[in-house]
Amino acid sequence: MNRTVKIALIIVGITLAICCLAFFGGYLFLKRQFDVVADPDQARTMAHSITDYTLPSGYSEQFGFRVANLFTYVVIAPTTNEQDGMLFVLAQAPDDAGFDPETARTTVEGQVGRRMEGVQQTEERTVTIRGEERTMLIFEGTDAESGEAMRMAFVSFTGNNGPAFLLVISPSTAWDEEALNQFIASMR
Repeated sequence: MNRTVKIALIIVGITLAICCLAFFGGYLFLKRQFDVVADPDQARTMAHSITDYTLPSGYSEQFGFRVANLFTYVVIAPTTNEQDGMLFVLAQAPDDAGFDPETARTTVEGQVGRRMEGVQQTEERTVTIRGEERTMLIFEGTDAESGEAMRMAFVSFTGNNGPAFLLVISPSTAWDEEALNQFIASMR
């Protein structure tokens, strides 16, 4: 299993935890509604339902999933498995879902803390997404399994159909600040 696949599995685990803990708790466990979209074209359509954007060179929508037919998540990763890079997760909840960005952020931190050791917030920066100034948090830590240094960014924003967030995670050696800034600036 290559590093990109492992990171993708971490991202899926984090986002599932966010859904389960931050949004509906027990409701998801009772209904068990979960739809995985493995087709990249359908994942692209899902992602653009959250926000329009231009991908950095070498990246593509890999897969998406819906939880309880309400919450949408799309994973964007390097196009080839041989290429190391960042993983972007776009997520959106409907306006009436009770999305709380602070709860989502603390849930992400807690879940990442289970896979990463020594997670520390290292930076807080203002970014503009879709015309709104938002606060993006940057975290660093070490992968608990490999010992590799990791970075993560989290920012909430207003998507096409309600509250949304962007989560970016990567080995520190593959972190691409230019690609991150390009992606954020392209979100419209």
